[in-house]
Amino acid sequence: MTRAAFTKALVPTLVAVPLAGAIGAAAWGSSLAALALAPLSVSLWATRTTRLAAWLVMLAYYLAAARGLPFGAARFFGSDTPAIFSALLWFGASLALSAPWACLWARQGYYWRVPLALVLCTVPPVGLVGWANPATAAGVFFPALGWLGLVAMVAALAALCYWPARSVAVLAVAALAGSFVNSPAAPSWIQAHQTAYGGSGGAGRDFMRDYAANQAMIELAVSSKAPFVLFPETVAGLWNPATAELWEDAAAHLRATGRTALVGAEVPIEGTGRTRNALVFVGHHSGELVQRIPVPVSMWKPWADAGTEANLFGDGIGQVNGQRAAVLVCYEQLLVWPMLLSQAEGPEIVIGAANDYWAAETSIPGIQTMTLRAWTRLFSVPLVVAVNL
Repeated sequence: MTRAAFTKALVPTLVAVPLAGAIGAAAWGSSLAALALAPLSVSLWATRTTRLAAWLVMLAYYLAAARGLPFGAARFFGSDTPAIFSALLWFGASLALSAPWACLWARQGYYWRVPLALVLCTVPPVGLVGWANPATAAGVFFPALGWLGLVAMVAALAALCYWPARSVAVLAVAALAGSFVNSPAAPSWIQAHQTAYGGSGGAGRDFMRDYAANQAMIELAVSSKAPFVLFPETVAGLWNPATAELWEDAAAHLRATGRTALVGAEVPIEGTGRTRNALVFVGHHSGELVQRIPVPVSMWKPWADAGTEANLFGDGIGQVNGQRAAVLVCYEQLLVWPMLLSQAEGPEIVIGAANDYWAAETSIPGIQTMTLRAWTRLFSVPLVVAVNL
């Protein structure tokens, strides 16, 4: 490549890469309307003239979308963990997500390259860090169309590579039409509590915090009139005999009045050093709704005897008030894979629970809720969410 040709290729790349970062940052926040910008990243990727430039565009997009990760991870793991560790988690996940786009880049064949890249970024193993998927914007452009809307979104992403201007115009019309579609209202039979109990994260258990949080939840559960009361992920701490005893009187009262609390807790798995990250039913109903994909490295440690159990191919469906409920706990809310597995089973309600104290000052909580809203809007399913900050 001559110097002139190199310069000619370099200048557009120096513009495209920060633009892709701006798209990632703007699209992935708390605004559902802003999510409509996410598909532009695919058009920007397709119009590059080299594989390196195409890769850098998608890398910048994913790094910007996940900008809250290094700061949140640093708080979760504590001050004893080197800052480079959090930065490597951030960069490593973005590198994994941008790799399929780099490998599949070409100047033709977008009709199959784009769908394949989306699939590779959705299913495990890459899908285990599969956040910021541009296909999530289907909830903005094609609400209530379900699987047909998802197919239309994938087709639109491919079309953006061939006819950018026309496709943007069509999507703008679709977004305008979609804005008149109302999302299903949350049912009145379940009450979600947003809490501010904090947490201890990788620094170890704070038993006094757990005790205080349980006492506060018990008071809320007993005073509520709703048939079901939802609390955030893991706010009860470890669900051991001592914790169950704390809830004993409240559980009896809830049973007597036909009501149930869904309490986020870590449930020990007998005979192992592992736990289940679950919503435990306390009161009239019994059972658990279990997280399928805990956060890799910090919670899910397949190489170790400890950590949180995972079930990568579970549907996440349980019975709540006689309805098929899909539960998505914290990290799962960022991913496409668990949501699609749940939607394949036709849930009647989606229940989200998260413990985001470690990410309270980052973009992560807003992205989680926005992502849930986008998918439930696409599939026209009511959503109820409880978050601890």
